[in-house]
Amino acid sequence: MSWLTNGLFGLARRCGGMFSAVVMRTTNGGLAWSAQALPGGVGNLSAVAGRSGTQCTAVGSNGVHEVDVAVATSDGGASWDL
Repeated sequence: MSWLTNGLFGLARRCGGMFSAVVMRTTNGGLAWSAQALPGGVGNLSAVAGRSGTQCTAVGSNGVHEVDVAVATSDGGASWDL
């Protein structure tokens, strides 16, 4: 269960009147978290699923016209494919 100690977690944060998607990563069981940069065009996340500490898929919308988007990483969030 490496995702418990080395995992990714998605959320939306409110910035002014808008929400923006954020994926956080921990490598020490949740003691410290760091934000992972998502590609442009991701505004809101509705679900995040991790298969391991490095592989994750997130779905949501672009936040503007509510067009569905999906992003995936296989390197722990260092890079994301839209």
